[in-house]
Amino acid sequence: MRIRRFTTAGIGLLAAAAFGLAGCEGSGAPSGAASPSATASSAADPAAAAELATAVNKLGSESFSFTTVSGDQDNVSGTLDPVAGVGRVTVKVASATPSPGISADLEMRLVDKDMYLMLGQGVLPGVGGGWLHLDGARLPNGNQFGLRPGGKDPAGTARVLQTATDVRRGHTGIYTGTLDLSRLDRTDGALGTQVLDQLGDGADRVPFQATLDDQGRLTELKLTLTAQTGGRDFVTRYSDYGAPVDVSRPDGDVTEAPAAVYTLLGGN
Repeated sequence: MRIRRFTTAGIGLLAAAAFGLAGCEGSGAPSGAASPSATASSAADPAAAAELATAVNKLGSESFSFTTVSGDQDNVSGTLDPVAGVGRVTVKVASATPSPGISADLEMRLVDKDMYLMLGQGVLPGVGGGWLHLDGARLPNGNQFGLRPGGKDPAGTARVLQTATDVRRGHTGIYTGTLDLSRLDRTDGALGTQVLDQLGDGADRVPFQATLDDQGRLTELKLTLTAQTGGRDFVTRYSDYGAPVDVSRPDGDVTEAPAAVYTLLGGN
């Protein structure tokens, strides 16, 4: 692998082709434990909240795969081994691309403390869809892909569930409640500024449903946003717990990411 330098005046296309369309709802890697609260409703169950928090915390103890779907607009998927420090996140945008010849499908890899971003063809003039090398230390927990050295959950589930105002236990393995998404940091990428804008005054009362497997691990989190966001529910599914994660450094030329890429990812 050879890393070379690259600068361009066309970096703005990256935001237009990828992050502006995707909405970045499948991002974020929490550095602390999830602690869904249970204070706003007489029907809330503190024990249920604790069980759900324990399930989220398990994401940091073994490998897993995940997929986040936002209506029919975009799809974020990935796999992570938080113990080994390797992972991959891919963003596929179903919406029409902003101009002919530009693909908004992107991929980010984490290998130890190194990170690599694959740009879609034509997103940055002269790059040709090649790989960029990123310094993980310059990326925040809530960067647009959610991957970061030391991160535990690219989908940002823990940060979202930290806004729970009540948690209740339903049928076996089913937990429901309400989220106050107005408490999210609008710059951290956990749900996306566009979605929070669409929610408006309804951001503080978003219903959710979480499903755990028979080992108490999270298998699905659904946020019901239909009324506010034009039919775009958010569903994140987890699977393949404990399976091997094979992610390698890119072969061939790798371009050192220019500063503007870090800005787009919320870093410095």
